[in-house]
Amino acid sequence: MRPAHIAKCLISCLLAASSFSSLAGKVLTVPVTPNNPAYDFHNLTCSDQLLPNRLVISGGVSAESVRPKDGSDQLEKQMAAIRTYVESKGGSLLEKERLRAARNPEKANDAQTKFPLIQVQRIEAEFPLSANADEVIEKLLKLGMDRYGKDAGIDAYSSREYKILSFYRFTKQDAMLNDLVLRCIQKEAQKICPQDSKAICKGKVNAQSASIQTEPFSNRNGYINAQHISIIENGTQLNTDAIESLGSQPINLRLTIGVTVARSTATDADVSVKKSTE
Repeated sequence: MRPAHIAKCLISCLLAASSFSSLAGKVLTVPVTPNNPAYDFHNLTCSDQLLPNRLVISGGVSAESVRPKDGSDQLEKQMAAIRTYVESKGGSLLEKERLRAARNPEKANDAQTKFPLIQVQRIEAEFPLSANADEVIEKLLKLGMDRYGKDAGIDAYSSREYKILSFYRFTKQDAMLNDLVLRCIQKEAQKICPQDSKAICKGKVNAQSASIQTEPFSNRNGYINAQHISIIENGTQLNTDAIESLGSQPINLRLTIGVTVARSTATDADVSVKKSTE
């Protein structure tokens, strides 16, 4: 091969290698971007109230008999009458456990005629808040309610002189608490994403945790205590413990919420500006 041809070949090879090196650099070079998280975190606190909306009467109905079936038949007649009355008042009847027992012959009082078997049907009758508690209790007593309180059982007596008959609760409590969370987020929207409208801000916010702490109130057991309830954990809404009060007054509470807020993009900012100018 001639020297001229050899020189030409070397030049071509060098140019090709240089071009490949430049291309490889472009392909293999990964642009480095700063660590910029997509979310901001905020802790929100709000004060609010819950107002009970249902009256509950708790107790039980008993039947004594020689044969179990006779006792069951008697209870069914009494329960049918109670159920009809409760529904006529716009209420609902929760039929809880049915307890069955037999008397110990050695403990029976021979001076009195007593049936050997007893059954007790525990109940909770729930009414609208407007129902007259005294009127309702009187009617239920006439229809056969002869066991009283949430722990109504076979033994009609207990170490406590009095048993609590009525208390108040909330229907659809989980939905009510979730509404409190949404209300608090909406109230604080201007603070957590001030550059956006409330509608845009709502779409960016995700509640990761939420809980309430009530002020002390008289619970259904007759004790004055505060109650702490978790509403949301790890972004999942929970089935909450029932809030049940002796009184129908509002219950004051403190709501604490942890939220993540998606950081605004240029598109979001443009939409927000457009809405504000409109």
